Amino acid sequence: MASVPSGNRPTLILLLSAIAALVVQELGYTSSSVVLGSAIALLGIPHGAVDHHMMGGKGGRRTADVLRYVAAIALVIGVWLISPLVMLMLFLANSAWHFGDCDVPNAGRLHWLRASVYGASVLVLLVDPRSAAVRLIIEELLRTPLDAQMFVGLESYRIAAAVMVMIIPAMVSVPVIRQRLIRSTIIVALAFTVDSLLAFTWYFTIVHALTSMNDLRHHLGGRFPWSWRELIVAALPLSLVSYIGIGLATLFLPQTSGLVALFIALSALTLPHSVLFHRIYKMRS
Repeated sequence: MASVPSGNRPTLILLLSAIAALVVQELGYTSSSVVLGSAIALLGIPHGAVDHHMMGGKGGRRTADVLRYVAAIALVIGVWLISPLVMLMLFLANSAWHFGDCDVPNAGRLHWLRASVYGASVLVLLVDPRSAAVRLIIEELLRTPLDAQMFVGLESYRIAAAVMVMIIPAMVSVPVIRQRLIRSTIIVALAFTVDSLLAFTWYFTIVHALTSMNDLRHHLGGRFPWSWRELIVAALPLSLVSYIGIGLATLFLPQTSGLVALFIALSALTLPHSVLFHRIYKMRS
């Protein structure tokens, strides 16, 4: 993969987007399914919609990758229907690994541990079930109400998670360590400032998806990185297919809200997507 620029532009984007999140909070749109769902759909979905361009790369076989990809999506949807609690736990575990795998530099044998702890810490920090908006989504996914007593003492875990989010990026000596520490500081600050669902949406769409798409431009383009226009055009077909699928799920499952259908779609895509991305990031120093 071609080297990714490590200038100040990504840090500036993080800072400006964090300020925008604060503005959204002040305007009272912290749990708006239209605002947050649109952000996830427009940035979150497309960052996985070029997966077909990664299939067959880094030692994989394209036909086998396609079959595994489709099978993984079908498996995830099936488990959601049979056992929502099991699937939610698997989704969170896989998301934790994927976030850490992408955000923590691969630096030796302990990468899997650093990545897993970092990703889990991000989720504990950002996904607060005490938030009404987050609790409603979880309850709809599980099809059962949550007991508020389950979350007594959660704040101490969030503080510990914040410490891990700050420390782990500093454990790996890389040229962009300053930018990584600034990013961690912004993540922690926003997590304790805005509503949980808004904080997660910001992290997923800006810190994770936008950064991953920028990395993809360099990986897919080789010596000559793709332009953003080329990447968006490449992501458009599968993005549209995903939007249609989410729309049909909402239409034929009237008891399922659009935001919940969006999260189910993300969970179905995340499993095979994380495998493909690991092939890229495992060689990153």
